[in-house]
Amino acid sequence: MNNYFYSIIFVLSATFSLYSQTYNILVVQPKGSDYKKIELGLRSELNKTISIKSMVSKSETEITGSLNTDSPDLVVLMGIETIKAWKKIQQKNQNRYQIPSIMIDNEFSGINLTDISNSCSITYETKLKQYVNRFVHHTGKNPLNIGIVYSQKCSNLIQSYQSEASELGVNLHAKSVVISDPENSIKTIVNNFIEHYKVDFMIILDDNDVINNQNINTIWVSLLTPLKFPVAVPSDYFFEIEPRIGSFSIQPFYKEIGRVVASVINEASSNNWVIKQKSIYTDKSIFYYRNENGSISKKNQIENPIAVVYYPKTISTPVEEAVIAQHTPEPEVSSEALQQVASTLMNETN
Repeated sequence: MNNYFYSIIFVLSATFSLYSQTYNILVVQPKGSDYKKIELGLRSELNKTISIKSMVSKSETEITGSLNTDSPDLVVLMGIETIKAWKKIQQKNQNRYQIPSIMIDNEFSGINLTDISNSCSITYETKLKQYVNRFVHHTGKNPLNIGIVYSQKCSNLIQSYQSEASELGVNLHAKSVVISDPENSIKTIVNNFIEHYKVDFMIILDDNDVINNQNINTIWVSLLTPLKFPVAVPSDYFFEIEPRIGSFSIQPFYKEIGRVVASVINEASSNNWVIKQKSIYTDKSIFYYRNENGSISKKNQIENPIAVVYYPKTISTPVEEAVIAQHTPEPEVSSEALQQVASTLMNETN
């Protein structure tokens, strides 16, 4: 009788431990408020059974040390340099560090992610279509000629925009700033856009070599303030109220991106930490508008029913569009419920 009773208690204790078991993930990110916003969104939607340790680092040694100390069930890596460090760690310790991973960056370039097993890459770069849609919303007409100012750092993004331009039926004129002579090259580019290409819309990419605190007042203000057509500028400089530059700005909605990351983690935890998605793109963005009086309004793009586009591991083509379903946590089992079950079983044995 006693042995049977203790067997029941053991089974119930094991069940309670199963439901109360916690998992842990490691979040590795560079310095920057954008990454912290992603982390905040991630934390807001993560299952309660998953705990987070966050560290700011790009160092292989520091990341490896945390892996050894914390033994995470999954690793989240933000920023291309951090992701490169993670890839080196896996290459050096293939048998030891086969940990599921989620890699987040605005644009993956110069790195091959296909050889990282049980992983998911999440990108959130602003598409050309989003700029075009905002132009149409702003002016009520479709753009014909679009000018983009960039540097060679964004050459991969420009190639993507060129492909989009063909599909959208717009003429894209992309001009790269000469870093050794930014002032003259920027003035030449803007003049060519106006006089030769007759652009009706201009985009200045978020590239520190193109637009920064040093040249915002000496170059860009004098060039942009007289323009009569819409200009999209990086959000960091959109709040330059006096003098005013730019008509609107598009910024990734970082907290929403974090929630997309959380949905992938929740799904992985319910699948024994196997990640089903291979590549995800999310278009969640914040749109800033400059009003006629100089004030700024914003609108969050959260009404789009398609949250992400992903490639399931078992299918390479075609691309499937789907909303990642939020994983519903297992119901918590209270101690009172366990006691009630134990009492019922005891009565049956008697």
